[in-house]
Amino acid sequence: MLNTLILVKKKLENEIMFLKSDIMEKQEILHKINGVIDKNCQHNWVTDYIDTDVERTERITYCDICEKTKDS
Repeated sequence: MLNTLILVKKKLENEIMFLKSDIMEKQEILHKINGVIDKNCQHNWVTDYIDTDVERTERITYCDICEKTKDS
């Protein structure tokens, strides 16, 4: 029983390490893609309002082509 738990623990630890590495790699790719999109998109900025809760609305500005948000 204990040996089985130890094996499962090692397997889970290895899977977690692999998944973390995979996520980091995908984040890097996404970062590069976002950079290319940002440099090449001819942004069409749109101002809109979103409800953040029942009593509050927030103004946002975003590109309706690539969906990048613009700081207000």
